[in-house]
Amino acid sequence: MLAVKAQNTAIAQQLINQGALLTAKDFEGKTALSYAKALNLPLVIKSSQSKQTDSKLKTLEIQVKYTKSPYYAWSILTIAVAQKQALLIRE
Repeated sequence: MLAVKAQNTAIAQQLINQGALLTAKDFEGKTALSYAKALNLPLVIKSSQSKQTDSKLKTLEIQVKYTKSPYYAWSILTIAVAQKQALLIRE
């Protein structure tokens, strides 16, 4: 919240990317996002679907590198198609 109030977009974005709690409120009942909106700060908030995609991608990256995986050395897109992961195929 302090990064947003100080209008430090780079630090605020980094905190958001690292999973900062966005629903925390100050004594006035405002969140960091409400301050960001009032100050017109260009911050990017990932949707829950985007977070789910990131998690699935990390899993696939592990499968590609693990030599005992049946998907070893496959491309991530090929694995996503084989596993019918429509969310990743569209990305």
